[in-house]
Amino acid sequence: MFYRLNKYSAMQVTVRKGKDVPFKERKSIHRLAHDIWGEGVAYKPPSSEHRSEVIFITVKDTAGKLLSTCLLEPVFVRFRNKRYKLWGISDVISVIKGKGYGKLVMEHMCNYIKDQNVTAVGFCARYNTKFYVKCNLDIAKNEVRRFIHKKKDGTLVKDSGDVDVVYLDGRNKFMKEFLAHKKDIVWIPHGHW
Repeated sequence: MFYRLNKYSAMQVTVRKGKDVPFKERKSIHRLAHDIWGEGVAYKPPSSEHRSEVIFITVKDTAGKLLSTCLLEPVFVRFRNKRYKLWGISDVISVIKGKGYGKLVMEHMCNYIKDQNVTAVGFCARYNTKFYVKCNLDIAKNEVRRFIHKKKDGTLVKDSGDVDVVYLDGRNKFMKEFLAHKKDIVWIPHGHW
């Protein structure tokens, strides 16, 4: 789909499963995310199967240059002895800030989530919360500490920093249940997706 943000610029927005995204493109998105968040960690190129089941939402200019991206990763969590399928919101990136590219990619992400009617959950630094509110996501402040995973060595890991949970609740009403039971934790398969 093509969109015009203004009379000078046209954008192409795509929503595709990872297996339908050329490996070269998946690799460049992976590298971009590493360059932003992989501080102090050596870059390791992904395998050709890397994120083949993930949903990639991208905004590109008419020349094919990546402007913004967002990923939705299928994730299964356990909460109150029940298993829930979620979309894990991750790697929300705008190459150039303040031009509306991030809002456009989030609009398409939200539409996809609503069409699928599956709960989507992500984690964001508190200084980014306003952006997600503008994009019509709900916020659960200070609730990230209840999302816990276990390392291979058995150590429990939880995030207690300045991070909020962003979400859209789907038919399983996971977040409604989560917010109604304030003392219970969510077991996630690994750290932030």
